[in-house]
Amino acid sequence: MSAMESIAQQLVERGLIASEALSLARQEADRRAISVWSALIRLGYIDEEQLMIFFARESGIAYIDPADYR
Repeated sequence: MSAMESIAQQLVERGLIASEALSLARQEADRRAISVWSALIRLGYIDEEQLMIFFARESGIAYIDPADYR
C-alpha cells in the first residue's frame, strides 16, 4: 500500500469518511485525473478545513486557521 493510500485509509479508520466515500472518490479522481483529496472535497465527503486539520495532526504540525487572525 502506498503512503497516500495509507493516509486515505486513516481517514476511514478515524471516522472522517466512510469506506464507500473513499472508493467513490478514488473513481472520481481517476475519471477526472485529480487527486483523491480533491475528489473527496469535490464530492462533499469532507471539507477542505477538515482535511487540512487531519494532515496537520498526522504530520505533527499545529493547525492555525488564518480566519482567526487579522
